[in-house]
Amino acid sequence: MIVRANGWVAAVVVVAACGRFGFSGRTDATEVSDVSDDGANVEACNGIDDDSDALVDEGCPCVPFEVTLDGRSVRGGDGAVWTGAEVVIVSADAGLDAIRVRDGVMLPAVDLGGAQFSPNSVAWTGTAVAVVWQDMTNLAVRTYTPETGALGPTTPIGPAQVAARIAWANDRLIVAWVSAGAVFIRELDRGGAPLGPARMVTTTTQTNLDAIIATSRSYVLGLSSPASGTYAIAFIDRQTGVPTMVAPDLGAGRSIRLREGPAGVAATLGSPDGAFKLQLFAPDGTPLDAGVPVPAGPGGPFMGDALLASSHGIHVVGFTPGAVHDVMTVSFDPTTLSWGPVTVLTNFSSGAIGSLPSSFGSEGRIGLAEFYSSVGPLKNLVKHVCL
Repeated sequence: MIVRANGWVAAVVVVAACGRFGFSGRTDATEVSDVSDDGANVEACNGIDDDSDALVDEGCPCVPFEVTLDGRSVRGGDGAVWTGAEVVIVSADAGLDAIRVRDGVMLPAVDLGGAQFSPNSVAWTGTAVAVVWQDMTNLAVRTYTPETGALGPTTPIGPAQVAARIAWANDRLIVAWVSAGAVFIRELDRGGAPLGPARMVTTTTQTNLDAIIATSRSYVLGLSSPASGTYAIAFIDRQTGVPTMVAPDLGAGRSIRLREGPAGVAATLGSPDGAFKLQLFAPDGTPLDAGVPVPAGPGGPFMGDALLASSHGIHVVGFTPGAVHDVMTVSFDPTTLSWGPVTVLTNFSSGAIGSLPSSFGSEGRIGLAEFYSSVGPLKNLVKHVCL
C-alpha cells in the first residue's frame, strides 16, 4: 500500500520483523527482539534502523568534527561506516586495517588480517563491522567488534578474484558478486558464518557489482559495465529469490549508487559522464518517478557520488573534477521532486588527488572519509557534518 506521512510518500510492504526472511529460511538467533510494523521498537543510537522506518538514529545527538589522518588511505564507495558512536574506516595500505575515529580523535588501528586485492566493502550490524575482500585464494568475510576489539573468524564464502559487496539485512549479512555472466548471493549470520550455500539469482550482461542494499522486501543490487557505459538494478525478492531487473533512467555513466529512505529506494550514478539523474523506486522495483537531473555544483557536475538518506531528503555527495576539488552535497525532496541548494562541505587545494568519497551517515548527519595527496605525504580526511 502507499501511505503519506510528514510529507513523504512511501511504499509499505507489511511483513514481520522488518522483512526478516531470507532464502535460507533461517534467522540469526543472536538478533535482538523482532521488530513488527506497529512501531513498538524504539530507535537507539547504534547506527542501524531499529524501528523499520528506513531512517537511522533519528533523535540522536550529532557532534561535528573534521580530522586529518596521516599515512592512511580509504577506498571509495562503501569503505566507512557510522556505528552510532564513531566512524570505522577500512584501509588497505598494509594488509587490512580498521581505523576508528571517535569525536575527531583517531584510535589505534586494528589489523584485520588477510591481503586485499579488490575494492573492500563493509557493513555495520549494530554491534560489529563486517568486511568482505578477495585475495588470490578466497572471497572472505570477517567481523570486528569495536567496543571489545573481538575479531571473528575469517570465513571463505566464494571464489577468488571476484569483487563482492556486503550489506546488513536486519537479521543477517548478505554478500553478492558477479561471475561469468551471473549474479550470486550468499546469506551469513551476524558473525559471518554462512546460513546456506551461494545461490545464482540471475544472469546479467553487466560485469561489475557497484552497490548492494537490503530493504524489507528485496535485496537491491546496482550493476554496471564500464566498457559499454550500461547499467541495471536487480531487485531480488527476499522470500522467493525471484529477481526483477530494472533499467533506471540515470543518464550516462559507469557505476550505480543506491540508498533506501522513507520515500523508497534511491539510485544515482557514481561516475557520471557529465549531467546525470536521481530516480526513486518502490521496494519491488516499480519506478516512483522519472529520473530527475542532479544540479551541477560551483565547478561543474558532481563526480564520485555517494547517496545518503534522512527525513531531510536524499543527499547526493560528491566532488567536482579539476585542479580544485570541491566536496559537495545537495538534497532532493521526494514530495516536490525538487533540489535544495548545493553546499560545499570542504575542498582540496590545487594539485590534490582525491578518492571517491566514502560517505557514511544517519539521521541529521553526513560523513565523509577520503584520502588525498597535494603537497607531502598521503592524508586521509574524516569529516562529520550535522544537518
